[in-house]
Amino acid sequence: DNLVQIAHNCRIGRSCGLAAQVGVAGSTTVGDGCMFWGQVGVKDNLTIGNRVELMGQCAPTGNIPDGQALVGSPALPIIEQARIFAAQRRLPDLLKRLRAVEKKVEKE
Repeated sequence: DNLVQIAHNCRIGRSCGLAAQVGVAGSTTVGDGCMFWGQVGVKDNLTIGNRVELMGQCAPTGNIPDGQALVGSPALPIIEQARIFAAQRRLPDLLKRLRAVEKKVEKE
């Protein structure tokens, strides 16, 4: 795709798809059948297994075994990242409740 940068000494497997603004740093090995969505950035000297999917703006920090699907920066498995996203939406209410409990404890 457009704006994909693959650095020196990289090995990209067969049937891989790399979308816009993906960057793969030097000496990285990517297995067969991988999919890297837009704005994925892979640091140097990593080994990415076969059939790995890196969602948009993903930034893996270590080697990735076969069949993983990751999202986020730093990259986490989709299920774990979904739980984090869900918890973030509840943070403002949780902070209000925590402050109320702290005030109540201070008065006692």
